[in-house]
Amino acid sequence: MDRGRAYGAKSEHWPATARSSGQRVRAADGRWILADTSSTAAYEPTRAFYRRCGYRMLSEISDFYRVTDGKIIFGKRLDRP
Repeated sequence: MDRGRAYGAKSEHWPATARSSGQRVRAADGRWILADTSSTAAYEPTRAFYRRCGYRMLSEISDFYRVTDGKIIFGKRLDRP
């Protein structure tokens, strides 16, 4: 994995991919898209990416992966029209 290279947000395909994913979740009567990542400083760019994409932090589980490395869970509510 090439973290820090900003492939996700800068990819020309990202907006279409994000819309398509949301549409598929809505079509299946889904209400949320969830994502999780590490709480370490190395993953701050990942957390910032999720926030820029409209996700909000829902929960943090301390020491999940190992001591001092928790799991942060992000979610994005897909409101139905």
